[in-house]
Amino acid sequence: MEDRITVDLFGRPYTFKTDTGIQQANRAAELLLREVGEVQRRHGGTEPSLPRLTILILAALNMAHQLIQREDESRAFLEEAGRRCAQLQRRLDEGLNRLRDLRRLG
Repeated sequence: MEDRITVDLFGRPYTFKTDTGIQQANRAAELLLREVGEVQRRHGGTEPSLPRLTILILAALNMAHQLIQREDESRAFLEEAGRRCAQLQRRLDEGLNRLRDLRRLG
């Protein structure tokens, strides 16, 4: 069974097949609609001065920018987590070495 979703853009329904599942496809569609609405709001409300295609392109660019920001944040987080894990590993190794030295002496 093929999953399909319908998105209403500018008063017209668009139906798409999805291989990610209905719930995830609906979330993506809601994100697109929210961003299109934001672009429309910034450029004249329900009767924007921009052509529909331009609104969609601006929405897509905004979403791409947000994705890049999240990727950068994720990369920075992983780098910091890796750095902290390496630091913790060094400290644990130092502690184990001290413990071994104490056992040899005792």
